Amino acid sequence: SNEILGGYNPIGWKFDGDYGVTKDSFIFSFNNDSFENYILSRVKNEKEAIRKILYLSQGPSFGDLYLFQSASNQLKISCKNTTYEKQISIINDSIILEFELFKINI
Repeated sequence: SNEILGGYNPIGWKFDGDYGVTKDSFIFSFNNDSFENYILSRVKNEKEAIRKILYLSQGPSFGDLYLFQSASNQLKISCKNTTYEKQISIINDSIILEFELFKINI
């Protein structure tokens, strides 16, 4: 797949409780062949916008969009439609070929 998925987390990954609260987070997707057909989904449930990483097998989580390591040690991604306005992808438990994570300090 040429699909690119991502998200913006304005609060970081360290917070009290299981979820970080923010109304400014969003997730997105687009096809690498066509940037015009992007999907931008803003958070609708700010109390579950960002999920804390509880286990070493979990990666970054934006509520609906999260990375995890399967029992067979494959890096996978899941995309639901509960915490954000729109479903950004129909993939579920797909194997990741490559991912990048950036931290920007201003």
